[in-house]
Amino acid sequence: MNQLIAGLMVVIPPIAYAISRGLAKKGVSTSQTGHAAPVILLAILFASFLAILLTAPMMVRAAPYLICDPYPTTGSQPTEFGVTVDGAAAVTSAAQTLTDGSRRLHYDLAGVATGGHSVTYKPVLVDPYWGRLEGPASDPFAFTKPGAPAKGTGTALAP
Repeated sequence: MNQLIAGLMVVIPPIAYAISRGLAKKGVSTSQTGHAAPVILLAILFASFLAILLTAPMMVRAAPYLICDPYPTTGSQPTEFGVTVDGAAAVTSAAQTLTDGSRRLHYDLAGVATGGHSVTYKPVLVDPYWGRLEGPASDPFAFTKPGAPAKGTGTALAP
């Protein structure tokens, strides 16, 4: 999320400037001196709104997440994890880097179906020289995703 905001802070000013210069060349200006300062402000606001509108879907995150204890920075850290849900083929999930530099599993479970599930994962280090180094599988983790409530019945008015 912080990388997204930093990226927007880098991208918005040049876009706003380009918009304001284009408008100023067309004679759009509200100041008596002919400067495009009000147009620049309007362009910045428009570019900010557009950037937020376009990136809002990326900011939405589902929950819950399957996580593990962080791998400390002093040892070999995984770059990704192979996550297996209910015995299906493993799905690759990038390792989440925490503020202290350690890494952990951070796998989104929002798409799983209602009911009981079992998950295992393997830490993986993708090394430029040695290739894919896969660690041992975790112990199975069992959880249940609850279903939605049933349709209401006995609807009536009460005094």
